[in-house]
Amino acid sequence: VFERKVAFREQELHSPNAARSHDVVLFGIGRYGKALAHYLHARGLRTLAVDFDPTEVNAWASLGHDAIYGDATDPEFIGTLPLQDVRWVVCTL
Repeated sequence: VFERKVAFREQELHSPNAARSHDVVLFGIGRYGKALAHYLHARGLRTLAVDFDPTEVNAWASLGHDAIYGDATDPEFIGTLPLQDVRWVVCTL
């Protein structure tokens, strides 16, 4: 009765392509992170943006980019990220 269908709230808010392979996982899509994400995208790198602000996640995803809601300080959340093909993990927090 008390168990949730979705174990982590971070899994509730993400883009449909968040599970595909990426070259870069970028933590933080505020001012600096967003500029860096645009730079990486322009160079053809598949980037998955991670942010704790649902507004930023929705705004980034609405532009057609991959984004997922999550807390970079949560070790359990980090374990749910698709890191098998990632070349770089960048933190802009």
